[in-house]
Amino acid sequence: HRIGSGGRHHKRSNPRIHEILGLAWPQYRMHLNKEHITMKSQKQVACELITQHVDAYKAKDIHGLYSDRITKAEAILLEEKVTRLKEGVYKVQGSRQEPYLVNGQCECIDFVGGKAPNGWCKHRIAAKLYQKTLENLLAMKAEGIPHVHLACSHRNILEMCWQGGCQEPMDQLCDVCLGAMD
Repeated sequence: HRIGSGGRHHKRSNPRIHEILGLAWPQYRMHLNKEHITMKSQKQVACELITQHVDAYKAKDIHGLYSDRITKAEAILLEEKVTRLKEGVYKVQGSRQEPYLVNGQCECIDFVGGKAPNGWCKHRIAAKLYQKTLENLLAMKAEGIPHVHLACSHRNILEMCWQGGCQEPMDQLCDVCLGAMD
């Protein structure tokens, strides 16, 4: 299961976060007045949640011991380099070619060599941030926040929106439909 904004699309052996939630990543095709659209994809909301968690972690790090590792963990997440294998077990791609197995411990030299303060290497922080973000997304799903918009009536394109309090109309028109009205 991966979270983030990476643009690579290839077949994966492990399910991604949207598959855990039972939803498809939306592909917004609307060409309306962009500054007024408030619809958000699951990826956008996940990235916002990651940023909020990172900011909270950095605020708690008053001595700056973890700051660099938190920033690197955020980059790992946003590049979709965390995969949940099962509850509490993650595969985290770091700077080496092979990913690290994170299950409360890590195989990296910072963790094993005792360089990471209190054992919190960037890989363990990334796994923890992933876990918190997944919990938030699952809670949002349970609250019924994701909802569907019909983005183009002639092609029946459904768009999943994760924006809480979304004010967008449930039916949107694409450029083709808008052109036909002129």
